[in-house]
Amino acid sequence: MPLYEYKCEKCGAKFEDLQSSGSTKKPPCPSCKGTAVAKQFSAFAITNQPEQAACGEGGCGRCSESPGCPFSGMDD
Repeated sequence: MPLYEYKCEKCGAKFEDLQSSGSTKKPPCPSCKGTAVAKQFSAFAITNQPEQAACGEGGCGRCSESPGCPFSGMDD
């Protein structure tokens, strides 16, 4: 399910909501409970190869720098 970003037109709060891609229902603002919310444009990351593959090949550099790397041990 995609994560959508919204901005409340009443109080200006920005928030995210996880919804099914076909849903047209707008969530209420978690700050003021207002129903006048507008969907915002959001940025997303694009890579030319999956991070797991880059990490397993030593490409990301995080496994050697951080023992808590979430990708360490995935190639076992």
